[in-house]
Amino acid sequence: RYEVEDVIVDADRVAVPYTMTFTWTGPDAAEHPVRIRGMFRFRVAGGHIAHRVDYWDGAEFQRQISNGGAR
Repeated sequence: RYEVEDVIVDADRVAVPYTMTFTWTGPDAAEHPVRIRGMFRFRVAGGHIAHRVDYWDGAEFQRQISNGGAR
């Protein structure tokens, strides 16, 4: 699930900060709730998304799954 925090537009460029939440099932079948903040960056052309980059911290994901879940 993505919770959008804001939408920032500058001509054909858009930035969308978000909080992503999900449950990750580990190899031992244990479920780990995860909550990570991130940012989408889009370039729009002809009314459609022409390019997208997604930034989030993979180390934060590792920390949460090794510590038993989101904080």
